[in-house]
Amino acid sequence: MIYLDNSATTAVDRRVLEAMSSAFDGQAFGNPASTHSVGVEARRALESARARVVASIPGRRRRVVFTSGATEANALALLGRAPKGRRKHVVISAIEHPSVLNCARELERSGCRLTIVPPSADGLIDAEAACAAVDGDTALLSVMLVNNEVGTVQPVGTIARRVRAAWPSCHVHVDAVQAIGLVDLTCLAEASSISVSGHKIHGPKGVGALFFDEASAPRPLWFGGGQEGGVRSGTQNVPGAVGLAAAMELALTDWDVTARRLTTLRDQLVEGITGAVEGTSLVGHAALRSPAIAMVAVKGLRGDAIVGALDERGVIASTGSACRSGDPRPSEVLRAMGHALDAGTVRFGLSRETSAEEIERSVAVFADAVETLRKGT
Repeated sequence: MIYLDNSATTAVDRRVLEAMSSAFDGQAFGNPASTHSVGVEARRALESARARVVASIPGRRRRVVFTSGATEANALALLGRAPKGRRKHVVISAIEHPSVLNCARELERSGCRLTIVPPSADGLIDAEAACAAVDGDTALLSVMLVNNEVGTVQPVGTIARRVRAAWPSCHVHVDAVQAIGLVDLTCLAEASSISVSGHKIHGPKGVGALFFDEASAPRPLWFGGGQEGGVRSGTQNVPGAVGLAAAMELALTDWDVTARRLTTLRDQLVEGITGAVEGTSLVGHAALRSPAIAMVAVKGLRGDAIVGALDERGVIASTGSACRSGDPRPSEVLRAMGHALDAGTVRFGLSRETSAEEIERSVAVFADAVETLRKGT
């Protein structure tokens, strides 16, 4: 099997599993809120993981709250900062993950004014347009760093810097889930809050984190024992936190070397497919895109049919976001980009485990799958 759906989820790195094992069967298995020695050991492991996660994002030091994943982290960032009073304007991009888009729509239903900034045809949000959408009533702006479907890298550094200079009270949230270990993170320095996820970077599922400035802590979404500084009640997932810390450190070690290698493989994949298969084209920006995401469109075929044919031949890919699995319609991201309805899409997600041999084989399999499907139509 050739697994190229790493944008949906990744296999857990064995080194991450080893790091987590002490929190399962060692002395750190206890409840970190307990005051006895086993609880103290669990607390020590939790706070060590927190410090390592905090240190992984460059720039000023922030607080980190562990969550069940990026969906919850995004919900905390948006719903936990639900605008009150006069400033009830929210701005997001049209290419946000559903966990951001649907939270923003919930805020709109509760009485907020919502502005959605559209992308260009290649999935790029214009920094000028995003900044122009912000005004004195804007409480929150959310723009993702790397789009999870087409891979376009957004100018979040420029946007955050300009918005915070002009409107210091506007909270700027960045979904960085698809960026860790793949693009330069120094652009996050001006972000007010940042969300990350473990299972996108060879860490465990069920754990994520929200970084935020001390002065802009979100309100809790529910109430309980007051864990995580009162922001996120509930007994903490210590093994998950340890696994996230290990995964982030591994992802960021020599990340630029990994990114260059994956860029070469990504380009070989796209060029191989578009060169060998008539009627195929790249979806997304030609230059400003993730080293690990490649989406191609195939005229006259449905994406789910292609993905099924690839699966039968041992290559695992997807039509787009896993959150939309089973829906044959173009996603909101693709519709916002003006994607042609008569062209199905296939998203390939590479990882640091992807090899050149797998890319070469995938190109040949893709060409065979499309040829077979076209003969059957």
